[in-house]
Amino acid sequence: MLAAIQEAIEGKKPFELAHRVIRMDGTRGWTFSRAIPRLDRNGQIVEWFGAARDVTAQKDAQVQTKEAAERLRFLAGSMPQKIFTALPDGTMSYLNGQWSQFTGASSQQIRVGGWMQFLHPDDLEGRTGMPRKSRSRRASHSSSSIVFAAPTENSAGT
Repeated sequence: MLAAIQEAIEGKKPFELAHRVIRMDGTRGWTFSRAIPRLDRNGQIVEWFGAARDVTAQKDAQVQTKEAAERLRFLAGSMPQKIFTALPDGTMSYLNGQWSQFTGASSQQIRVGGWMQFLHPDDLEGRTGMPRKSRSRRASHSSSSIVFAAPTENSAGT
């Protein structure tokens, strides 16, 4: 924190930083501070205009979200089922290790080619977006499995 303040003073530029604080009640929290220097005619700092706000709830939510994502990845990676998420174009944005083990393809090959490359050709035509029973192609042989392919939306609605 001190280095960021010193950099703002030396550069005569605005200062922004989220930093830990000890609150009046003795508990720890987070504050986001922002200050803008006011310079005199000679370019020297005369004073700082600043504000600070409590961002403890946001920081706590970020930590909880990160921990939940880590637990979910651990769970998905530990399961014997093949789990993935895919973008609308079919590119896989996440896949667990079971996909590589099942198909014999590398994670990169699977990500680039998408999940539909592993469905039996007879099950591809006109059959996306709905949960269904499908045959899948495995490294060693074809097998029958349930493939759930349900479209989802992100926070932007796409």
